[in-house]
Amino acid sequence: MYVGRTNNIRTRVQLHCRPSSGHNSATFAFCMTRSATGNMKASYSAKASRHHLLEDENFKTTFDQKKKAIRYMNIRFVAEDHPVRQALLEMYVALSLNTPHNDFENH
Repeated sequence: MYVGRTNNIRTRVQLHCRPSSGHNSATFAFCMTRSATGNMKASYSAKASRHHLLEDENFKTTFDQKKKAIRYMNIRFVAEDHPVRQALLEMYVALSLNTPHNDFENH
């Protein structure tokens, strides 16, 4: 579903699913919420910003549900110390698995 990189897997997974985590730390849950609510297009206008989306009760409720769902997911990881190999591995795995919540677009 999602491939990411981190220096501390335990902390990063906790941030993805902690009830108090916001859109910047629970990015996987936020991507899942965008997909579930049909709000796929990122925008930098105030009206369509991440902050504004979280003011919508349906979006916020769905975001909270997605953070909770992540708590029960099976997590797999691969240790790779070299930063360039990390970046390449992230892209390779995301493309190989066709993960729906990774996107390498510039927003």
